[in-house]
Amino acid sequence: MAVLPAFTALGEQREQPLIQEALNYDGLTIRRIEFEPQSQPLSFTDLTTHLPFTIGSVFRHEMIDQAIENLFSTGRFSDIALDGSNEAGGVALRFITKPAYFVGHVALYGFKSPPNAGQLYGATKLHLGAPFFESEKGQALASIRHVLAENGFYHASVDAEVQYDPRTQQSDIAFDIHPGKRAR
Repeated sequence: MAVLPAFTALGEQREQPLIQEALNYDGLTIRRIEFEPQSQPLSFTDLTTHLPFTIGSVFRHEMIDQAIENLFSTGRFSDIALDGSNEAGGVALRFITKPAYFVGHVALYGFKSPPNAGQLYGATKLHLGAPFFESEKGQALASIRHVLAENGFYHASVDAEVQYDPRTQQSDIAFDIHPGKRAR
């Protein structure tokens, strides 16, 4: 079993150069294509229509970049790696994917006006349907704290909880605000 190059969400190769073992599969018949985890955001048929090869076709390592790029173009993945292994005189290919998540419901609890809800929602910079990255949670927390401080809540604490729904690929984010006492 050889791990073929893995790619990031931007399609940038993480391993340079192409692993020599991957070249050993050149010219072999593709015996099997699978996706891991089994539960994917698109059907197997939809996924394989994005590949430049099919079961029964001849594997060429040059097709790896195109396969990964095509899968990323669906917008449904944040990371993709490809694994290959010998199978019945051919090659079995396994795409290992991580789903992309998008901003779903954003909720704010425990705040006192001012600031108003619009100011706090705006501070999160989280927009419905936009891609969601875990790093945005920390940025949103810092921005909410900043808005609270501008409104006299210098000792406010803010917590956030993210619920990921693999079925819809949405991330619902709840911010729990403990403003403390307003400075006078």
